[in-house]
Amino acid sequence: MPSFTPDEIIPTWDNTLGMDAVLHEDDYLATSDGEKLPSLKSFRKSQNKLAKISQGKAKQKKGSARRRKLAKKEARQHQKIARYRADHAYKTAHALVRTGKKVFVHEELNLRAITKITRANKDEEVKYLPNGQSAKYGLNKSWLDADEW
Repeated sequence: MPSFTPDEIIPTWDNTLGMDAVLHEDDYLATSDGEKLPSLKSFRKSQNKLAKISQGKAKQKKGSARRRKLAKKEARQHQKIARYRADHAYKTAHALVRTGKKVFVHEELNLRAITKITRANKDEEVKYLPNGQSAKYGLNKSWLDADEW
């Protein structure tokens, strides 16, 4: 079995590339070189088609052949989204490696904590106060859609 001996690389400003996740307009990754990589938005592009298939499946009787057929169609749509994401992540990784940098520094994101639903707050009269969850819903969808690296 061959042994792997990594090179001793000393990080410098010239051989290091920093990466940061951004969700601004059509970008999802910014590098320390000032380059911004575009977002794929695979789920947002196909969410209407997926919703239509899911609704059609929900209307069918459980155990019917038509429902099974729509379940397979729904699974293929999810698979297509997953493959788009994997392909985009692969191409992005290759674009970053082709920069010639030796050390890559990235931000460790805890998506479970970022996308957590905010708890509802009540006032004295037991009325719900606005907590910004409707705005956070769209941001959560964007974070989870961009989660490919």
